[in-house]
Formats: sequence, C-alpha cells, structure tokens
Amino acid sequence: MEILRNPKTGETFRVLESTAEVFRFDFSLAPRAAIPGAHTHPQSEQRIEVTAGALHLRVAGRQRVVRPGEAIAVAPGTPHYQWNPGDEMVRAVEEYRPGGRLHAMFATFFRLAEDGLLSSRGRVVAPLVAAAFFAEFRSEVCASPRLFQWGLDALAPLARAVGAHHRVRRAAQEAAPR
Repeated sequence: MEILRNPKTGETFRVLESTAEVFRFDFSLAPRAAIPGAHTHPQSEQRIEVTAGALHLRVAGRQRVVRPGEAIAVAPGTPHYQWNPGDEMVRAVEEYRPGGRLHAMFATFFRLAEDGLLSSRGRVVAPLVAAAFFAEFRSEVCASPRLFQWGLDALAPLARAVGAHHRVRRAAQEAAPR
C-alpha cells in the first residue's frame, strides 16, 4: 500500500486505487492544517466522504463543514479549498473520477515538498517551479483564482527556457511508485 505524505501541509494519503478511471485514497489532515491553496480540477469530479473530524471547505465561494458520515462532491472546474481548524485529525476517503494523472500530480507535489521547494504553508516558493508544475499537470489542476493561473501560464515559457520543467519532471520520476 503506497503512502504519500506532504511534510509541509500535514496531508497524508493512503492510496486505495489508482487507474485512469479513478484515483481513491484515505486522506488525513493534521489539526490546524490546510491544503496549499484554492484550485480546480478541470476534468475530474472530486468526492470527499469524511470519516473523522470536521473538514472545512470553501467550494465555489461558499463555506461548508463536512462531518463524519457526510460527503461532498466538487464538480470539475469548481474552485475549492480545504482546511482543518480543529484539534483533532480529519480523516476522509477522497475519490477523483476520472483519475487521469492525479496520482502522479500529488506524488510530484509532495516530492517537491520533501525537497524543500514548498513554504511552511505548502506553497511552491520558486515561481518558475510553480509555473512548470502547473504546466506539467494542466489537465489535473489549475490555480485559483483564474488570474493567478494566467500569471503562471505567462511564466511557463520562461520556466521551460531556464529548465524548471526538468526539476518538476525529476520530482515526478522520483515520486513514481516502484
């Protein structure tokens, strides 16, 4: 069973299924932790079923709290953000359909965190690496708000010119399941 950990954000994934059709995992988020930022998944629906704790989300501008036994679906292209302001671990089962390259995307992002390329809040600290990451996984994730994504898109040619895309691809290779 593969375990993915983001040392910067307190996220842990225990991969349950990973195919082109579905990416499903047990998700945990440490107390007082949050994912790195608002984003969208352009092609995949995300379903989150909370099994412990209270997961706070902002979906399409509306704040929600999902508790054990409750679930929420996030439609493709919908901006969302998740956090845990509480004192107990949040646990959930997350599922993406289609799965596409989401497993590789998360594994690469978590590898960049391990390599020290993310801030203490989980954001990529090097703008050209961020541009290269979002260009590499454009079908899987887009930054939100859209204006931020446009800025990353504008930086992508420069990121490629200076070789930042090689750093992202190396992280993807190092993070790939063996």
